[in-house]
Amino acid sequence: MIDLFDKGNKFSLKVKGYEFPGAQDELDANWLVVSIDVEHKAGEPWRACGPYLRTNELLRLLRWLRSLKAGVQPSRIAFTEGELAFSYLGDMQLAVILDFNFHPKGAAYDYSSDREFSLPFNVDDKGLANLIRSVEEAIREFPER
Repeated sequence: MIDLFDKGNKFSLKVKGYEFPGAQDELDANWLVVSIDVEHKAGEPWRACGPYLRTNELLRLLRWLRSLKAGVQPSRIAFTEGELAFSYLGDMQLAVILDFNFHPKGAAYDYSSDREFSLPFNVDDKGLANLIRSVEEAIREFPER
């Protein structure tokens, strides 16, 4: 769904499926399992996976990306679960914010001393358009139920 590459950093986010595919309850039916693959120029690569996004949050992410395309000022978007956030720093600089289970420390994360991990990426207009298309595809594949 989202693939970013820049200066030795790589980030990939994929929607794997609904956490509860057969759920009828709106609260349970709309959780998505997502996976990340990360390479950081100053450390070891890592992967993580879990139910950390909701279908309506994909819609919010799409609106946020479209607002960046329209020239919105720097901003941040975060989700119900704190594992993932994005921040637009201005000047076509997008940061992926990873915390808790998506943090490079994963299960060794210390809630009392560790802090969110940020990966910066330069994203041009073409890259932003590709991100928007990718999120639109994920929304079509995993609609709100």
